[in-house]
This record gives sequence, structure tokens and C-alpha cells, in this order.
Amino acid sequence: MVRYEGHAHRVGCVAFSPDGSLLASGGDDRTVRVWDRGGACVRVFPGHTGEVSTIAFHSGGSLLASGGVETYPDTNIIRFWDLRDAEDHDSLQARLWDLVMGSARPVVRWGRPGSSLHGLAFLPDGSSFLCGSRFLKPTGDAGGQAAFLKFQLGDDDVQIRPTWLDRRWNVRALAASADGQVVAVASEQFVRIGPVDALTIPPAYTARGRVASLGLSPEGATLAGTWDHRVTVWTTADGGVVREFDGHDGEVRVVAYNPDGSALATAGLDGSVLVWEPDSGRIRARYDWGLGPVHALAFAPDGLTLAVAGNGGLAVVDFD
Repeated sequence: MVRYEGHAHRVGCVAFSPDGSLLASGGDDRTVRVWDRGGACVRVFPGHTGEVSTIAFHSGGSLLASGGVETYPDTNIIRFWDLRDAEDHDSLQARLWDLVMGSARPVVRWGRPGSSLHGLAFLPDGSSFLCGSRFLKPTGDAGGQAAFLKFQLGDDDVQIRPTWLDRRWNVRALAASADGQVVAVASEQFVRIGPVDALTIPPAYTARGRVASLGLSPEGATLAGTWDHRVTVWTTADGGVVREFDGHDGEVRVVAYNPDGSALATAGLDGSVLVWEPDSGRIRARYDWGLGPVHALAFAPDGLTLAVAGNGGLAVVDFD
């Protein structure tokens, strides 16, 4: 295990670059940090006014997006960070550089006052992304929204595309398939999955509790969702329950498939990381690296490394 030292507080999100050479993280210290695989911090991006709760790499690898809870202004802001100099970009990246107008600029102010981002994912087409938010209404009830957004390359604008996602639910989690064609969102104990650009709202799957995290298998055949101290796996074709995993001693906050779908990692408030065999439900391994409650997991693209983020910081471990 290698500890990545630098964040001053809890780390809440983590993502590997498409080629696996970089790791990005964000947390309660309001910074976005970029690391090499040896654990050296190569870039620090300040600018968020609240905790950073979600982070994603562009498919080209040189653009990074982050979001969370902003205290000023009191709304969601998705910030874009460029990891290379403008003159090094190919034509697509150069136009994206023009769009963000420098090394860091809030491109999208999206959501409602008091809301927080709970999902952000670039799609493989390189010009669109997904995001979800959650907010508390004045009545105390929770609401939220998920949206499919499209870059308008060459213009300083981002357009929300019409889709079944453009509805108001209490969005707690969001996951996209590897090919970007399918998206799943969780709202309380209800989960919906369907084509990203469809207009008809798909039917809902039901869990037995509030879903905190979602993960789509690489081939898109199954969907895993965490609730309480359990994990449910559904088939995406008909919403049938394939299996339920029960092995944690506390609430499960995050789930992640490895790149070939042969393993499913889960973690949460008990501080342990469990690695399951999705088909059999057998626990392959159990780890506790002393990071306290765990809030984010990410497998490297080669499937050999797992990043773990929690109250106690950030660590990268060899996975077998």
C-alpha cells in the first residue's frame, strides 16, 4: 500500500486517468489534486468554495472535471481543469481549452441553491457528460435532478439535452456504461436504467433501502447498488435481482467493478474493503488499511491497482 499524502481533510472522490498514469482526488479541503502512480502530487487546483464530492477524467485524459457543494455562490458548479498547455492540444482539446478559457473556469452553474453533486461522468464521445444533484426543499424533503449535458465546442456554452434524465428526483447516485450508451440513477430506494438519450422514463428497480452508490458492469449486463450494509445486483435487461451481498458491519457507501467484471469491490463506514466474486457471491478478500470510513473506490484501467479514499486520506494498493 502507498499512502498519498497531501489532502488536509477527508478525501471524498477519486478517479484514474484513461491510461492509468494519473490519479485525481478531491475532498473536504476544497482542493483537487493530481498524482502520478508513485504517489507524488504533480498538480494542485484550488478554487472550490466547499467540499469536492465528485471527479472525472475526460476520455482524452488531459481534461478533468470536478464538482461538489459550493458555499459561494450557493449552487452547483462543475469546474474544468486542463492538465496540459494549450499549445500541446490536438484540435478537439484546443477547442475545449477555448471553451474553458484557461486553466480553471466554472463552465456550468447547474442545480438548485443548497444542492450537491453526486455524480459526474464524461462520455466516450468526448463532447458530453452526465451529472446528478441532490438538494433539500424548504419543506425538508429531498429533491434532485440528473441531466445529460452537451459541450457546444467553440462556444462558451453547455446545453442540457432533452432526455428521461431531465426529471426531478432525489438523485443520490449515478453510473454510466463503459460505452456511454446506458445510464443508471438512484433515487432513495428506486433505481432506473436506460439509454442515455431516450425520452421515455424507464421502469424502476426497487431496493430495500436508500441506494448510496451504483456501479455498472463493464459489459452493461448487471448493475450493483449499495444500501444499508448490503449490496444488490440486478440484471439490466429486466431488473431481476441476481444476488444480494451481506458482509459489512456498517453502511456501504461505494461499489466498483474491476475493468473485466470479475470482481466487485465495496466499502463504507466500517472502514473495510470487501472484494466479491459477482457470480458466486463469495468474498475473495477483505482489507482494512486504517483509512476509517471509506467514501470512494476506483480501479486502475489495468485492473491491478485499487485507489481507496476515506476520512483517513488516500491510498493506492495492489489488487489481486
